[in-house]
Amino acid sequence: MGKGGSLSEGVVKNIILSYTYVAIWIFLSFTVIIYNKYILDKKMYNWPFPISLTMIHMSFCSTLAFLLIKVLNFVEPVSMSRDTYLRSVVPIGALYSLSL
Repeated sequence: MGKGGSLSEGVVKNIILSYTYVAIWIFLSFTVIIYNKYILDKKMYNWPFPISLTMIHMSFCSTLAFLLIKVLNFVEPVSMSRDTYLRSVVPIGALYSLSL
């Protein structure tokens, strides 16, 4: 903290950027939910396969993540040990897949 307990300019910028990302994420999640409602509604598009819709969504997200990380190098890859991966990433993935 700087003088008088105020935050530095860099910290404020990071906070604003983080909240902007969260707001974009919430908005995009909302639009996906509404779009899925339209697709699954019997009066609208009437897609009879909700599990396949989830699989299409997950395939798109996985492909996009692969392209951003491995092909375009938009995000730096993170190196972590097998133990860290099993304790940190696998439980989150398992709980996320259960929520689907």
